[in-house]
Amino acid sequence: MAAEPAFRPASASVSSLLKLRKTGRASLSGDGDRHIERSVERGQPWHCLSCREIEPSYGLSGPSLITPNRKEAFELAKIPDETHNSNPLADANLMRVAERLLDDLRPALLLVTLGDLGMLLCQRGHKPFHIPTVSQEVFDVSGAGDTVIAIFTLAIAAGASPLDAALLSNHAAGIVVGKLGTATVAPEELAASLRR
Repeated sequence: MAAEPAFRPASASVSSLLKLRKTGRASLSGDGDRHIERSVERGQPWHCLSCREIEPSYGLSGPSLITPNRKEAFELAKIPDETHNSNPLADANLMRVAERLLDDLRPALLLVTLGDLGMLLCQRGHKPFHIPTVSQEVFDVSGAGDTVIAIFTLAIAAGASPLDAALLSNHAAGIVVGKLGTATVAPEELAASLRR
């Protein structure tokens, strides 16, 4: 992958700063809210959406980030999910889906979660980047997608590159799927995962 350009978030108002799955609101512990506020103050407003919040009839274009899982991405792109490859970069239909979502919805970034295959980071003008999963054992996937978008958004707001934010999100998701029920990630757990 070529050197990453500095991230330039899409224009959005402060009131549409952040939307998370189902609830339409974010709750970050510790300094999370402060990092988001500073990002907005620096002129980097965020508009993050999960696939469930997007309907083509909304006329939405240009969100900062869209984080669908594979099933949601295929549904949104209206392409049948008929190809599966252990290497997501060699999955022809997945690549078509990513291209269509980037073209139609024009997000700054598209991060498709792929379950046990990890995630796919996509950005117009760049080759997609596959990030293999880091989870060791999977007990419950509840909340994994919420973890991905929350950690990714917080990392970007704190100044991380899209790739570093995606890698951090991948580690956080790997932690929560190893717990029973909807779980949280402690900073110490995330640090330990990154050291492995």
